[in-house]
Amino acid sequence: LAWVALTDYASSGIRRYLQTLRSMVDNHIAEKVLRISQPTLVVWGTRDYIVPYAFVTSLAVSLPRGTLAVIPGAAHGINYSHPEAFTAALLPFLLAPQERPSA
Repeated sequence: LAWVALTDYASSGIRRYLQTLRSMVDNHIAEKVLRISQPTLVVWGTRDYIVPYAFVTSLAVSLPRGTLAVIPGAAHGINYSHPEAFTAALLPFLLAPQERPSA
């Protein structure tokens, strides 16, 4: 993932990189999740040194219908480094029958 990110940032220029960095830092996701009512899957890898485990667990608990999936050995870019494990966690969540709202 680092190589992909570095290539993208290099091709977009320093100004765009700084705008993206500011956007990431200013994104207060813990506040935004309080507005989500849909079932939500939070996926985290045990080698993710960017987002702490304590944060993802509190995030999943904050969601009214949140679920946490932990991928052993995966780092921050799970979809790049562990696509099979990511898919194995994601597909059952996406294919699970969902509750229909009452009329």
